[in-house]
Amino acid sequence: MDEINKYENQESISEYSKHLNDSNPICEYNAFSFKSVCNMKTIELWLERYRGFYDDVVTILEDKRYASKLNSIEVLMKKDFEVLYGKLDILLRLYKKEAYFRQQLDNYNGVKDSVLKLENWFSYQVENKNEYQLFSSVFYDSRELTHYRLELDELTLNPEDFKYTLKYMGIIEEAKAIHFEGKIKSIDDLEVYKKTENTRAYTRRKIVLLIDDFCCSELQVVFTDGRVKHLDNLSVGQFVKVFARLTGGELQNSEGTKEYKHHLYGWHVEKLDAKPKVKKNTKEMDLYYKYILPLPF
Repeated sequence: MDEINKYENQESISEYSKHLNDSNPICEYNAFSFKSVCNMKTIELWLERYRGFYDDVVTILEDKRYASKLNSIEVLMKKDFEVLYGKLDILLRLYKKEAYFRQQLDNYNGVKDSVLKLENWFSYQVENKNEYQLFSSVFYDSRELTHYRLELDELTLNPEDFKYTLKYMGIIEEAKAIHFEGKIKSIDDLEVYKKTENTRAYTRRKIVLLIDDFCCSELQVVFTDGRVKHLDNLSVGQFVKVFARLTGGELQNSEGTKEYKHHLYGWHVEKLDAKPKVKKNTKEMDLYYKYILPLPF
């Protein structure tokens, strides 16, 4: 019985593969999907060409009278085509939003030098988050240097087709980061971690900054995966501005006590000129050290 089932499964797979090879839309899709980069114009033409076929497929699958007349391979083929068409249609919808994001960038450039106007611009973006939520859901990848990987299944999309969207999303992502200036105290070597049952493979590199604040803080910032490139060509002693994402949450230590941990994940780094010299107010500070700083007896 097992041999019979195995033979039937192999026969079904073979028949399914034959249908795939005979399917014009699938063959055309395979032809452009395996190129190093796929342009959205190619996808748009494919969608236009098979729009009528897609409508027919949806009608058949939704009508049980028609669907019941199909064998399992035919049903599977039509469902696969429906899903493929739906995915590519989503890409086209995102591509058509380029004009919207170009306008938002023009508006941003017009107000970025005004604190109040820029605040209003960001408020508008929050209220209209739905305009970029789909793009972020499809392409966001925290491992990437740009935060986004323009890939979907076998497709690698051309960044030029989404240049305004990517630039806009860069502004939105950077606005979520905190930033601080300081002198580099140390830069660790690159750490490489292999994939395990519970974690993915990743790379990590840490940097420690000396912050000239009241507490003389030392902040450790972790850069991972593609963003470790931001630490290239940096050296100890340089004065930099670091953008990072602050994350944290409640954890339970080995003693069972709940505590909160916070981490700084590096976004990017800007090299700055030497730390600006600050005029010393020696006379007034001497009064502070003499009369206020000492503890009372």
